[in-house]
Amino acid sequence: MTSPAAVARLTATSRLPIPASPATGNLNLADPPATPGLDDLLVGGQDSPDPAPVLSLHEHATALLEGLGIDTTETPTKGTGRRFLNALRELTYGLHVNPGRHLEQPIRHTPTDFPPTTGILAVAAIPIAGLCTCHALPTTGTADLAHLPKHGYAVHPPAQKLIAFTQEHAARPTNPEVLAHTLTAGLEHHLTAAGVAVRVTLTPLCLTLRNGRTAGARTTATRTTGALQHPDRQTELLAAWSTP
Repeated sequence: MTSPAAVARLTATSRLPIPASPATGNLNLADPPATPGLDDLLVGGQDSPDPAPVLSLHEHATALLEGLGIDTTETPTKGTGRRFLNALRELTYGLHVNPGRHLEQPIRHTPTDFPPTTGILAVAAIPIAGLCTCHALPTTGTADLAHLPKHGYAVHPPAQKLIAFTQEHAARPTNPEVLAHTLTAGLEHHLTAAGVAVRVTLTPLCLTLRNGRTAGARTTATRTTGALQHPDRQTELLAAWSTP
């Protein structure tokens, strides 16, 4: 049952947009509302002595839940609006950080006289989570990374840095294709590599809980560049990612 307070909040923020000026496309504050008189019927309208209240994010989240018919004034859903907002923040924290910072300072992992190798450096089964771009529902899965250094393995980012880079890119509204492309572009930009490869496998809740409810279904996108596109390297790459 929607509480009266939530109804008031929703009504107070049900504003008509101010029309844009046809000439410039900018907001024209001199233009009247698109439907004169309608705004006057709303709480906090043009004729109201008090302006419409500015809601906090958690109040907006609570109003959304109340609008769906969820009573957030009683246990156990009391406070769910704030918890819902915090969960969304956790799933989208990557929007507010720069993942590339993790790859800016590669370090030496081997002695200076250690002979360079010609193999692939791979990090497999990185756990990731974010929101799907289609319904803003949680999506979880894994990402596999690999790159072929141009000068052997003497200098490269630590595995934990590659993991943090991946997880921060994933903690955004995304899908397998977009994430695979973004990770590939980032690796190519920050690493001195003859080729990079990325495989992203996600299980979005919109796929498993809506419509066909295809439990266990998942989607995968793979991108490879440079030398890792060679068939012989593809075999080595798949073996590196599948090794338990």
